[in-house]
Amino acid sequence: MKAFPTPPQLMEQFEQGMLTREELHAAMAHHGRDLIQEMEYEHQNREESFIERWRCKRHAARLANRHGEAIVREALSTLAKLQDFPPANLLWNAAHSHVPLFCFFRLKRAPLFLIRTMRWRNARIELEVEYSATDHQRKVEQFLLERGRRWDFQITSRKNIS
Repeated sequence: MKAFPTPPQLMEQFEQGMLTREELHAAMAHHGRDLIQEMEYEHQNREESFIERWRCKRHAARLANRHGEAIVREALSTLAKLQDFPPANLLWNAAHSHVPLFCFFRLKRAPLFLIRTMRWRNARIELEVEYSATDHQRKVEQFLLERGRRWDFQITSRKNIS
């Protein structure tokens, strides 16, 4: 499944002349419709949404307590830059500290996204993430992120586990 480009990817394509202004607006409208559908679903299923939000807050708090919120956000924003990574549409603004960390995780509701394991040491992060587009297509991948010359994380290894 090809992931729909994230807003930063769309802006980059527009600046490179690969998209017209009309195509950019249409693609951004697609993202806007997705957000509105998400809000409507949350409003219609308040109890389920409350429980899912509670789970995500606990998951995010555990990761932030173990590794620090800045490192978790840096890892998520590095994953968001991948062109062929469907959860990138959930993660594209992970570097923005005003967006709560729990907003980037989905533990029980499609599209699923969670960090199963995270090991951080010096200039390396080893991640095992689980994600899906629907409930039936769960994937688990391992990533190795290492700091580059500019001291930003770059993906040096990606392995599909399931």
